[in-house]
Amino acid sequence: MADTDDEWCWPPLSFLAGHGDVKEPREEDPAFRLWEKQMARGRTHLGRSQLELALQCFTSALHLCETNPCLDGRKYLAVGNIGWVNRLLGRYARAAELLQQALSLADSLPGPPPRERGILVGELGTLYRQTDRHEEAREMFASQHSMAEKMGWKAQVCRAIGNMGMANCQLARQTWEARTAGDQEAKKKAQDLTQLALGQLKERVSLALEIQKEENRHAYSHETSTRWQQALSWEIIGLSRISLCYMTLAEMEQDDAGVRGDLLSQAHEVAKKAAQAAEYGDTASLPLSQFFHGRVHLMMGQKAAAIRQFNAVERFRVGQEWFVHPTTTPAVALCKEPSVEHRAYLGELVDAGADFDLADPEGYTPLDHAIFSGDAETEAIVVDALQRQFGDGPSARDKIAERLLEAQRRKGYREIFQERLRPLLAKRDMSRLRAADKAGEDGRLMAELRKAYASALASGPTSGANHLFDHLKVMRYTDFVSFGRLPRSSDGLVRRFDPDAAEPAFVIFFSYRWIGDGGVTGPDDATNTQYRRMVHAVEAYLVDNPMERSNICIWMDYACVDQDDPAAGVSSLPIIIAQSDVVISLQDDEYYDRAWCCVEALMIQTLVLSYRLHQWYEQIPAEDELGRWELRKGKPVGSLGVSKKKLSFEADRTKIVFLERQVRLLGRSHDYEAWNEARVMLEHRSWLGR
Repeated sequence: MADTDDEWCWPPLSFLAGHGDVKEPREEDPAFRLWEKQMARGRTHLGRSQLELALQCFTSALHLCETNPCLDGRKYLAVGNIGWVNRLLGRYARAAELLQQALSLADSLPGPPPRERGILVGELGTLYRQTDRHEEAREMFASQHSMAEKMGWKAQVCRAIGNMGMANCQLARQTWEARTAGDQEAKKKAQDLTQLALGQLKERVSLALEIQKEENRHAYSHETSTRWQQALSWEIIGLSRISLCYMTLAEMEQDDAGVRGDLLSQAHEVAKKAAQAAEYGDTASLPLSQFFHGRVHLMMGQKAAAIRQFNAVERFRVGQEWFVHPTTTPAVALCKEPSVEHRAYLGELVDAGADFDLADPEGYTPLDHAIFSGDAETEAIVVDALQRQFGDGPSARDKIAERLLEAQRRKGYREIFQERLRPLLAKRDMSRLRAADKAGEDGRLMAELRKAYASALASGPTSGANHLFDHLKVMRYTDFVSFGRLPRSSDGLVRRFDPDAAEPAFVIFFSYRWIGDGGVTGPDDATNTQYRRMVHAVEAYLVDNPMERSNICIWMDYACVDQDDPAAGVSSLPIIIAQSDVVISLQDDEYYDRAWCCVEALMIQTLVLSYRLHQWYEQIPAEDELGRWELRKGKPVGSLGVSKKKLSFEADRTKIVFLERQVRLLGRSHDYEAWNEARVMLEHRSWLGR
């Protein structure tokens, strides 16, 4: 976010300070080393505005704290960072709960670390400012500022004084907007608050420049670079908010064109400085600097220049062809962190004609962010913007309805994958540090995953009238064999899985290609090839993994997805894989040409490599000419290039790309990090080399 005005990564090593009588981990302790890595990765992702990746890392760090007593004294850091990310995602209630918990944990330590406690107080103040609790916000910032000045912590002084300025500017704007006609007292109060904010923000910029100069004197290292970058971000945010102060004063001088013009000129000069500095800053500080720069142009009657700032994109060329590189637009940034202030700015963007359908580098649009945060007013503003942008005809209304449904589905995926399933899987991943083998662990964890999904459908946003996701449905293997062919969903073999059943079922998921031809409208051919392959695969699996056939259940799409209303079942498909004990891929020459097959293979590969809970097998042609099949353990296939694979319905392309990312996020953080860096280099190597 452009207002990611935080010092959590400054200095990074302050997080490793001791806490008196708390048992300290030894540096050679693998849990401690992994905790260090996860926290460092999380802070790196935050600097790049990769919030989902940061949340993944901090959640892993928290699980390490919960499973290793030597990390008890560091739990508040993981909890606090998770709270911070939730604030940046606009989930304020959850963020407040986590930040208060982090403060309590910090206060419970013998000799609590004042530096980190100050950071927590400042973060709570930012949360209060964004939720219009201005007096509480100012109290928090004043407390942080007082402590930082007393201790000589220049970075925290810089952050706190700037936040005080932002709070006062925001309060000034609200005072001005709430006035009655001719209320000179309200105008005077608003002007005084704005002048106070100006002084505080100018001090912020001055301190930020001092910190940058100090860091420039040091030998280059990751730490000095991080501190310099953070100070630059504070400078950019301070300059952007100074320009807003001048704009606010200009709004109060509607009757004096000369004074108003001078104030707007000052606002433009400062906004221009912020935009120039933002070219060297991190991705978080750019969008709102663009917004305030564009807003000045708008107030000066320069609409075309304003729109260029509001819809700014990066372009790069490969050969003779130009491509657009997604960036975080002001509309996206404002929707990520909904507030009264940001909703007012969004309204200005709507009236100006800004594009509300541009996605950020992670593939999320303003509508995705508005719905994920759960802010109905922000959602309504975005829908209004899209209606103006697309028009009012039937096709436009259908397009908006599709966007809304897809955004709700994406929210469901994010919550189920990242908040329900991954924390359970990560606990098992961390438990390997303490014990190599636990009796019944796999069965218990699989049962927990199935219960978590059932609970999400019953209580979460996925349980509404849209029925975005379907329940886990299976059929008995013995019934499947007796049926003699691939059953359809209407054949009555499938039942909803009961996660509370006394006898846990063993679920085998079949990933395969539909091969119906010669007038056959189904997944199999006239000789039931796929059915026979499935039976053969299960029997081959039982040779090395003997169990009662009556305890085996099968999931295959033709039977378990309602073929008359398939949307919810198709959406659930990757989530079902995470609840399956075994995935068997029926490979043929075209299997890896199909996008959905690749998503399924990528999903099970990620789970197997990250957590060692699931099993993956491939059925391939035997190396003879007798038409036989061989079952082998699945082999890692790396990046499958899912976005380029074949689809029966091209409209599924964006869904496939989104699912590929969610699958990567479900795995361990370093697995995704390596994949993502390779992907970025491949996609932009020509551009980066220019």
